[in-house]
Amino acid sequence: MILKPSILCTLLLFSVFLFSFRKIDTYSVNKSLDGSFVTQKKMHLDTGRIVSQDSIQQCLKNYRKLMKDHGFSNPGGQPFTQTITATAQLTTGESFSGADLRDWLDATAAAYTQAGKTFSIRVEFGVYDMTYLNTYEPDPARRAKKNNRIAIFLVPYDASSGETLQPHANITGGAPSGGGGAYDFGGLQP
Repeated sequence: MILKPSILCTLLLFSVFLFSFRKIDTYSVNKSLDGSFVTQKKMHLDTGRIVSQDSIQQCLKNYRKLMKDHGFSNPGGQPFTQTITATAQLTTGESFSGADLRDWLDATAAAYTQAGKTFSIRVEFGVYDMTYLNTYEPDPARRAKKNNRIAIFLVPYDASSGETLQPHANITGGAPSGGGGAYDFGGLQP
């Protein structure tokens, strides 16, 4: 049986999607390329969180400023004067709990449906600052490590109007429960 390339691509994407929600809490012991064994190491995941959309606004502004400082603008092609004086810790990815994200997606989609809105999501980039981290990161050492790092947020909105539905549930500790709000992936790597 000969499979078309589009079917193979679909199967590949489906398998990546399934394995992305797998719970990962430790590295396994395996053999590396040079033949030595990699030791088992505990990996503590910051699994992400539901946050108030108002609290991420400064993080989104911080990201636009960071990009402008690095020579990115909208529209592009503008003159650039380097203003970077020091580098910051690189963010190469985010780790998060697939179950928590799925629960947020389900609750938020249900809230939009109940309100008669068309549920859509924007992926927004931000840069953490201490005001945000003081609200959402209880560990002082992790706050210091995450300050000025790039973050990724999911922001729900109504596709037909562009409006954001305010969460119906009470906000506890700045984070809405039961759908709504934004989702901060939170698990910065490295």
